[in-house]
Amino acid sequence: MKFRLTLVSLSFILLAQTCSKEITLPDSELKKIFGKWEWIETSGGFAGKIMTPAKTGTTDEIEFSTQGIFQEFKNGKLQDKKRFSITKDKSILKGDSAYIISFSSIDSSFRRAIQKQSVSFTGSDTLLLNEECFDCFSSIWVRKK
Repeated sequence: MKFRLTLVSLSFILLAQTCSKEITLPDSELKKIFGKWEWIETSGGFAGKIMTPAKTGTTDEIEFSTQGIFQEFKNGKLQDKKRFSITKDKSILKGDSAYIISFSSIDSSFRRAIQKQSVSFTGSDTLLLNEECFDCFSSIWVRKK
C-alpha cells in the first residue's frame, strides 16, 4: 500500500513539473514573444485586404505563455487555446530560414486549425506574424501594457 502511494505521489510530482516547464526556443531573442499582444492590423490575401480594429469593430488579443500555450481573445472572450512551438525552418514566403510557429490542439473545445506562421519583431514591442502560405495574411501586434 505504501509503495502504491509513493508511486502515485512521484508520478504526480513529475507530471506537475512537466506541466510548468518552460518551452525550448531556438534563439533567446524569441523570448520576446511571451506575454499579451493587441491586434493592430492584418493585411494580405488574394485581394490585398486590410483589416483593423476600427474597420471590423472588434478588439483581438493573443497571449503566448512560457509553458507553450497560445490563447486568442476576441472582444475579451476566449476564442482559441492551443499548444505552440517555435522552430527554425525554411519559410515559403522568404525562401530562406525563419522562425516558424506551429500550433496543435489541447482539447476538442477548440477545433479551428491555425496556419503555421513565421515570427519576427520590430523592436521589443511589435510582433509580426506571417501565415506560411501564398496569398495568406500578415498581422501586426503590439505588446499589451
